[in-house]
Amino acid sequence: MDKSRYFDLMRETSEEALPLIRRHIDSLREVEPELHGIMRYVLDRRNGELMLKPFLLRLTYELCGGTDWHKTIPVGAAFEMLNLSSYQANAAFDDKHAVLSTPQKWSQFMAAMITRELALECLAAAEQDFAASLLDAVRTDLSTCNKHIYIAQHYDMNVLNLENLGHYADRDAFLVDYNARCYHGSGVFNGNCARAGAILAGASANAASSALRYGEEFGTGIQVMNDLADFVPPGVDGVVGRGFQDQLSDIRNGRLTFGCYLLFREEGRSGEDLLSLLKHGDGLNERELQEVAALLVNSGALDTVTGYAKGFSARAKDALSGFPDSLEKSALSLMVRVCHDNKFVKALRKCSSEKGEVL
Repeated sequence: MDKSRYFDLMRETSEEALPLIRRHIDSLREVEPELHGIMRYVLDRRNGELMLKPFLLRLTYELCGGTDWHKTIPVGAAFEMLNLSSYQANAAFDDKHAVLSTPQKWSQFMAAMITRELALECLAAAEQDFAASLLDAVRTDLSTCNKHIYIAQHYDMNVLNLENLGHYADRDAFLVDYNARCYHGSGVFNGNCARAGAILAGASANAASSALRYGEEFGTGIQVMNDLADFVPPGVDGVVGRGFQDQLSDIRNGRLTFGCYLLFREEGRSGEDLLSLLKHGDGLNERELQEVAALLVNSGALDTVTGYAKGFSARAKDALSGFPDSLEKSALSLMVRVCHDNKFVKALRKCSSEKGEVL
């Protein structure tokens, strides 16, 4: 399958899920107009991005013999709404998405809690097409995802931070906690989403387990890759929708992603002054943001991160080995490749080539 066909299918699925998501959120307009605006804030800032969760669920449903993917849309929309609630919570926990004041943070956290409940309401539309026992299993999966999202938040805020940098004797010690954070935050989410598709198709226990394993490995790896977005300066070919104030927010908030760890613990003295500036949270101008991006590439840290993520990709593909060849299997294999050939990596390499030698 070529990328054009892959993205056409993803767009087709997203375009069917989005109106349902909007309808559930817009149901709050008559309840409280101000609350409705708060609920729409993060969704509208995502600017109609393609939705991974409904597409992943559709593909595993069809991979396991499901014949009418349109019936899965309420379930895929529920997983996407839970995903949206995690963005809303992140906006409350971090200085992102221009959510900076205390009232704004409170509002987005309240929105996250409400969106999570709306996600469960989404499942009602699937009751005419799927047995109650199957939807009960999906509800359990959604609840599992939500629990692990906040376990990951614990790692983000209380474990993987600059204050604890000295606690890690070496890279392997750091990766124990970092893997746990990526697994809880994205591996569990994507794994349960993939398994839900298999469950709705009436898959065997072995097939559902393979779908779960695929999603867990893929999801953990994609979190490793998506952490690189933090380093991309604004306006690099328009690949990043973040505002200027959101760049390097992980470092500014004292978070340790793999890229941050490599720069702070393993980068040579050439980057010492700049990294000291970052560590103390001072404001950065656009030139300095470009220097950090180039440093990530030229130090070899980018290659280390992407190389590490490829291990998860290989295990995700291995989880598909028991399924016969099909359009869906091809799409799931391509989903893994797209993860590692993503716009953030391309933007960072482009930024580095334009910047040249750093510091």
